[in-house]
Amino acid sequence: RLALDRWKHFQFALKRHPFDVETAISVDKDGKFQALTCNMVGDGGGVTNFSPSVGTVAVTAAQCIYYFPESDLSVTVNPSVGVTSGSMRGYGSVQSMAYTEMLVDEIAHEIGLDAIELRRRNVLKSSMKNTQGASPSGELRISEILEMAAKEPLWTEREKRKKSYEAAN
Repeated sequence: RLALDRWKHFQFALKRHPFDVETAISVDKDGKFQALTCNMVGDGGGVTNFSPSVGTVAVTAAQCIYYFPESDLSVTVNPSVGVTSGSMRGYGSVQSMAYTEMLVDEIAHEIGLDAIELRRRNVLKSSMKNTQGASPSGELRISEILEMAAKEPLWTEREKRKKSYEAAN
């Protein structure tokens, strides 16, 4: 019964904030990110709820795991006649990080660089400042994760598996 009630809640009540996003990343000839621009316009639905804070989290999370020496970020969340948008796991970051990561993949393809290598060249380290000018506390370990991912057969053998799949289908 509890599971059904939760399903009804997400089916008939709050939803994630949808955002229209315009973003760009400038990158130099060495594959180093130079700037991030991001303009997000969200739909908060019929009640303000947590829209202002979800929008703020979403736009600040757009930088993902990367260091950008320059940034220009903006967000607006407008009311609408739609279902009220709420605060859920990820709290806006899910909506913004996905498109940044897809853009990083596109950039890697366009400049002919392995996507994990592009990420390694631009990863935010503990001593660097984020797009809000603050240095993250603690030790950031994303570089270690990228190192492991670069060696993972799922990544290293992806082209071979793709060709094999396409040949069979």
